[in-house]
Amino acid sequence: MRRTLYILTLFVAMLATSNLSQAQKKNNWFVGAGLGCNMLIDNGQLSPVSPSGQVYVGDWFNPSLGFRAGVSGILGRPADARNWFSENTAFGLYQLYADFLWNIRNTFVKYKPNRVWNPVFYLRIDGILASSLGAHKGHGGAGAGLANQFRVNDFMSISLDVNAVLTNEKAFRTDHSGGFLVISSATLGVVFDLGVRGF
Repeated sequence: MRRTLYILTLFVAMLATSNLSQAQKKNNWFVGAGLGCNMLIDNGQLSPVSPSGQVYVGDWFNPSLGFRAGVSGILGRPADARNWFSENTAFGLYQLYADFLWNIRNTFVKYKPNRVWNPVFYLRIDGILASSLGAHKGHGGAGAGLANQFRVNDFMSISLDVNAVLTNEKAFRTDHSGGFLVISSATLGVVFDLGVRGF
C-alpha cells in the first residue's frame, strides 16, 4: 500500500514539474468531481449498492493522451461476508488512483476542441484503503474504465464515468483466504478546464 502511494505521488510530481513552463502558455489541465455508487463483486456474489464519489485533477499532453490522479469512495459493503474484516456491515472504502487517459475519437477522427461527445478510455493504478471500527486494511489494485464526456461550453463538460478495479481479497479477510475482488463504480459529475486550452 505505501509503495503504491509513493509511486503515485512521485509520478504526479514529475508530471507537474515537466509541464509547468508549458502550462504558462497553453493550459490543458482540468479538475473534476462526481457522485454515484459502487458495488463489490466477490466469489460470484454482488454486494448491495453503496454511495461513492470522486475528485481529481489531470492534464492532456496531446489531443489523444493524458493523465489524471484523484481519490474516490465513501462506503462499501461486502459481497461475501464470510471472514470479512467488517463482518456484514458497511465500511469506509477509499481509493487513491492514477489514470492513463486515451481519447478514442481524437485518435481516429480529426481533433475538434468543441466536439460535444468524447469517449475517454483509461487504465488505472489504484491504492485501496478500507476501514471499520478502528480496523484498517489496504492493498493495491489495477483496472480500466470509460469516461463519456459531454461538452456544455468552452470550459465545462458533464462526465459519466464507469470503471472496475481488480484487487486481492485476501487483504480484507481475517483469515487471509480467497482470490480476487472487483470494485466497480459509476459516477456522474462535472469537469472544468483550467486556463487556455489548445495544442
